[in-house]
Amino acid sequence: MLHNAFILAMREIRRNVRRSSLTMLGVAAFIIMVTIGGDATASVSQQITRLGSNMLIITPGQYRGPGGVSGGAETFNIEHVNAIKTEIAGLRAVTPLVVSYLTAIYGNKNWATAVNGTDNQFLRVREWQVVQGRKFADSELRSGRAVCKLGSTVKSKLFGGRQAIGESIRLGKVSCRVIGVLGSKGQTMMVPPG
Repeated sequence: MLHNAFILAMREIRRNVRRSSLTMLGVAAFIIMVTIGGDATASVSQQITRLGSNMLIITPGQYRGPGGVSGGAETFNIEHVNAIKTEIAGLRAVTPLVVSYLTAIYGNKNWATAVNGTDNQFLRVREWQVVQGRKFADSELRSGRAVCKLGSTVKSKLFGGRQAIGESIRLGKVSCRVIGVLGSKGQTMMVPPG
């Protein structure tokens, strides 16, 4: 019975070669599109996870919509951050963040990047690891000492394979001593890798 069905199927394929070829082409295209769609879905999910799958970002009095940014509320300060930490239960981490876009300069090399002014909790929130060097010391955070950690891209662009820890780079008009290097994270939508 199976043998007869196979012979009949082969006979029909030979009779209608053009139709059979188009059918096979259509099936192949469908399989390829389903595969590409699955890969695209996985890629988008991975990018969302990199942003922080359970992260809430609070900005003071700004609305981004058609026509640009509007609002004029008072900016956050460290007291606001501390109030959020103490008065809202269930938060795993709270971190302040100020972002500037500057050129990082070392010797005759430079790289335009986002500079994130923050604390050690930022690494926890963004799930970044310090792969070389150390985290910020409490005394550095209190005094505002000009120390920094480089993202893997900036480290590579400025130092190549050389050691960056202990070296000084310039960020705008500020000289900053490198105390750490972060692991590769990939580009994110909110803050470009540094």
